[in-house]
Amino acid sequence: MKIPVILHKDYLVHIEEYEDKLFGHIDVYRWNKTVKKSIDNSLQQLFNLYGRDIYALHENTQDNKHRKFLEMLKFKLYSTEMGLDGLTHQVWRKQINTKEII
Repeated sequence: MKIPVILHKDYLVHIEEYEDKLFGHIDVYRWNKTVKKSIDNSLQQLFNLYGRDIYALHENTQDNKHRKFLEMLKFKLYSTEMGLDGLTHQVWRKQINTKEII
C-alpha cells in the first residue's frame, strides 16, 4: 500500500514497503531545476527518517524518460526481474550516504 509522505505543490512522494525494501514513488506535476533540487532534498529527508536505501520500480524498460529521471536522481540499476505479467521490470536503488565519522 502506497503511503503519501511528502506533499509538495509540484510533486507528491509516496513510500511502500515490500519485503525488506522501501520503495519510493514520485508523482511530478511541474518540473524545473528548483523542483529537482526540492525532490533531492525530499529524498534526503526519507534517508534521514528511515535510515535505509530507497528503491524504485521501472516497469516499462522502454520508457527512457523514466529511466533518465531515475538516473538524474542518482538511482542505480539494482536488478532486472520477470514480473507475474511476463514482462521485464527493473528495480533501481538509491543508496543512503554512509559517511564515516572520524
